[in-house]
Amino acid sequence: PPASLRLTLLFSIVVSTSLLAFGQQASTSAKISILPQPRELTATGEVFRLDVNTQVTLADPRSTEDQFAANDFIDDVKQTAGLTLKTSRGRGRKTILIGLMSLPSIQSALKTSNVTLPPSINEEGYALSVGKDGVVVGGASPAGVFYGLQTLKQLVRGDAADAYIQGIRIVDWPAMRWRGVSDD
Repeated sequence: PPASLRLTLLFSIVVSTSLLAFGQQASTSAKISILPQPRELTATGEVFRLDVNTQVTLADPRSTEDQFAANDFIDDVKQTAGLTLKTSRGRGRKTILIGLMSLPSIQSALKTSNVTLPPSINEEGYALSVGKDGVVVGGASPAGVFYGLQTLKQLVRGDAADAYIQGIRIVDWPAMRWRGVSDD
């Protein structure tokens, strides 16, 4: 075949391959599966990289409930992503901040992340924001903090040096106080 036809074919193959790869990457990042489905979910397209410098910071270091929820999250990340995270008292560059929504540091972090809390959120509700610079999980109660971290577990992807959390903003609360399943 003539040189111009070979160049055209080569160009077509390169463009097609690039579009296919981009399409697969875009559909993967746009597809966020969380159970149960949150009431409000906005993907940001950002990624928070996890590494040995990532710290889980308690907004209230005296809260035993938040310490329990943080340890549960840390254990899960170690098991699923092979990465050991630590708790800290201060906020660093690579921080996952957790605590009650009523605490000033959580309110400030949620406001900075453009998370708006509806007045209808109940005591088991939570807000979660993941950006490239940090993560914040705020609960209306200790149960809300725990549920927010359960959702955050579902967003961890990759392992070891490639571990990350998908960028997202979530506000969620249960529709019913009591939940259960009956299997007769």
